Amino acid sequence: MYTSQSLLEQNRFLTEEVKRRVDQIAAINMVAATVGHSLDLDKTLETALQAVVDVVGAEAAGISLIDENAGEIVLRAQHGWIQDFVVTNPMRIPLGRGMSGQVISSDDVIVDNDLTGDHDYAFPPFRQERFRSIAMAPMHARGKVIGILSIMSDRPDRFHEDLVNVLRPVADTVGVALENARLYADSIEQRERLFAILESTADGIIATDQNSRISHVNNAAETMLEVPKDSLEGMPLREAPIHPSVRDSLLLALSSRGNKVNKAFQVALENGRALSVMVSPVYVDNQVEQHTEMDGWVIVLQDVTHQRQAEIARAEFMQAAAHDMRNPLNVTQSALGILNDILGDSDKTVREVIVISFGGVKRFQGLIVDLLHLEH
Repeated sequence: MYTSQSLLEQNRFLTEEVKRRVDQIAAINMVAATVGHSLDLDKTLETALQAVVDVVGAEAAGISLIDENAGEIVLRAQHGWIQDFVVTNPMRIPLGRGMSGQVISSDDVIVDNDLTGDHDYAFPPFRQERFRSIAMAPMHARGKVIGILSIMSDRPDRFHEDLVNVLRPVADTVGVALENARLYADSIEQRERLFAILESTADGIIATDQNSRISHVNNAAETMLEVPKDSLEGMPLREAPIHPSVRDSLLLALSSRGNKVNKAFQVALENGRALSVMVSPVYVDNQVEQHTEMDGWVIVLQDVTHQRQAEIARAEFMQAAAHDMRNPLNVTQSALGILNDILGDSDKTVREVIVISFGGVKRFQGLIVDLLHLEH
């Protein structure tokens, strides 16, 4: 009889334990499913707090994130608090101070079920909330603590061990969701910054995918090509309504896919304008096959019309100057020839002077020829 009663007690205990574990897993899954719906950081913070409060049954909750640059832990979201410690009176606590410092240093949950208001809070205004119980759990992401998830209650002795066992994985679940949202926000910010740079640069930028389909055209390229960007983006380069000489030169440059070297050339347009073109392949790392593969092309256009015109003007000037210098040199050479015929045999000194003069004229003529060759 005693054995049967003992077995019944054990079975009931095991049943309750299984139910408790199932409830804990269900609570964790509920939070994970809720916070994973959005990559917006502010929305994820709000959703995570509401989910945590619903799961653990706390009256209030807060999420603090570590600001490594400032060396502080900053309250980013709160739920159920009397005062606003996010915007109006920001809660910023130096790392290593207060209960938050204990959580980060111990990397574990800290519970205080007897808050009397006599504690030496690192952020004194927190005392005005009059919470009686608090549990604080570190949030992890990418192998490090990124912040703290806190739950509070107006009643003492509110947070028991079972709830702490739920809070620990819930905090990590929230931490991963917040880190994903932060990384997404960073990527959006970087993309917008890059877009602003591309649109403000004086160089024309055209980006294509690996199939030479145009994915982006900046304002400068739109002006140089004299074609609206909306008519180019999304279109294969070979069908793009741009100047034939530009399009054909680009297609030729993009045809040699095996060559990783940048290609540079100039294109003269019928209206007298000249474009300098740089074509560069873009390679990305393939994480699956562990090699780099070409992802597309970046085409940089520069309007070098003024530079080209200056080069033409300089060449024309050098040709005119050479012509103007050759005429007096030819006259000088002829005069020296006449003097040589008249006086060359009469005096040895005079002959030497004439020979030296002939040498000087020839050197000057050589300099003119070299100058013209250099210009070409």
